[in-house]
Amino acid sequence: RLTEGSAVVVLDTWTLGVAEELSRHALLHPVTLVPVRGDGALTVVGPVLRPGARGCLSCTEYRRLATIGGRVPWHSPGLRLEGRPSPAFVDAVGVLAASLQESGEAVVHVVHNGRGTWSTHRFEPMGGCAVCLPLPPDGAEVAEAAFGPDARRAPRPACDPESLREPNPRTGVTGLREVLFDERFGPVHQILRTEESVHSLTSA
Repeated sequence: RLTEGSAVVVLDTWTLGVAEELSRHALLHPVTLVPVRGDGALTVVGPVLRPGARGCLSCTEYRRLATIGGRVPWHSPGLRLEGRPSPAFVDAVGVLAASLQESGEAVVHVVHNGRGTWSTHRFEPMGGCAVCLPLPPDGAEVAEAAFGPDARRAPRPACDPESLREPNPRTGVTGLREVLFDERFGPVHQILRTEESVHSLTSA
């Protein structure tokens, strides 16, 4: 196993358990790893794995598979996936992997070998990943310290009602869409608009 330096790790046949093992190894050693794995016609590149990186391969794949929906057993560590990059796109995959090594951003590239297309997705890690963002131990003491009577009695500054009505770039439609919507990794992965109804409806 690589214990220092950087490398591109190609996974032809892998499981979610392997993804977790690779992520833990990268977090505990001075390495920079870019996983490239196959899933049928897809070749998924990234995210970059290193100590202190935002997110890991384990939670990235859980999010990607959960977004697919249906009966995909995304919660099963033994789920086996397979695939290889098309020979026509090996060089392109190498360029994408090298770009992640240099940037270190929480980004994933998805290459569709059948269509000859690729897309870039920003990955936003969410708390609860057992590998990179584990939740703190639960208990009555923790809840009391954060939400108990002392916290409720603490004085709070009065909120100015006018400030709530001012434009806020963090809650604008464009900003919310950029953060929430992503066809492969976002909490919102599909937006539907129904024009035939009396009132046009938009759902996600």
